[in-house]
Amino acid sequence: MSRKVETEKDANLENSEKNEPSYWVYILKCIDNTLYTGVARDPYKRLQAHNSGKGAKYTRNRRPCKLLYTEWGTFGTRLGVGILLLSGRTQTQTKEKLG
Repeated sequence: MSRKVETEKDANLENSEKNEPSYWVYILKCIDNTLYTGVARDPYKRLQAHNSGKGAKYTRNRRPCKLLYTEWGTFGTRLGVGILLLSGRTQTQTKEKLG
């Protein structure tokens, strides 16, 4: 399932804790308008970590970050495709689509 991020926690967040091994691919928009793509069990907690300076080295000097997009699934199926499409050389196209 893919979607733009809403303000409420998605029901799949609770389901992802029960269905192993499920993860979220997420995209952050940094203060300098760059995008960061990551994988986490809970993208909302991970966003807090990024914004507190305890996340990835890339985002530490680019705070605050905003959660733009999440996609829930399992490794080896859909997430591999999601990571490929949402990062790297397609970043400019993704940025244009997500705003």
